[in-house]
Amino acid sequence: MIILTAREQVYNDIWEETMKTYPKMKELQWDLNKPRQNLINILEQGKIQYLDLLPYFMEYANETGKYLHYRYDGHWNIEGHHLAGKTIYKWLMSQNMVPKNNFVDRE
Repeated sequence: MIILTAREQVYNDIWEETMKTYPKMKELQWDLNKPRQNLINILEQGKIQYLDLLPYFMEYANETGKYLHYRYDGHWNIEGHHLAGKTIYKWLMSQNMVPKNNFVDRE
């Protein structure tokens, strides 16, 4: 199982922009991490292997200052797809889920 990212989780400025655009949202309490944490709890209770991409996206964004999502539609951009692919590949290899002789590591 791969847990994907939402741009609002990675970039605080996008969440702040959303709150400014929809001021009524400020009347409610928001926990952007709750759905992710609920999913992680379910996966761990079921002993289901998973990869959470959020820490990798946050680290990359903090180190480089680059966006990994398109600003207005939330999908990953080219760099986001590259980071996700590289991270998933490494995780699959570390979990022995991919036969090593079928792929060339192009790190």
